[in-house]
Amino acid sequence: MDDRRWFNSSQPQTLQFAQMLLYFNGLLLLLRGMLLGVVGLIAVAFVVGQVGAAFGIANERKWG
Repeated sequence: MDDRRWFNSSQPQTLQFAQMLLYFNGLLLLLRGMLLGVVGLIAVAFVVGQVGAAFGIANERKWG
């Protein structure tokens, strides 16, 4: 069975809040880029990095 998750509620509150902020910030950056019509390579890299970091934290990976 696949044990990957998007949010880990068994972690300390600080890491839970960090996950939420990274997902939220990535979403806002993506929406801002779509609304302004400017989704450059750097903006996409930031979105992927933030969502990837939050996913890594949720799955207790060192790269997160």
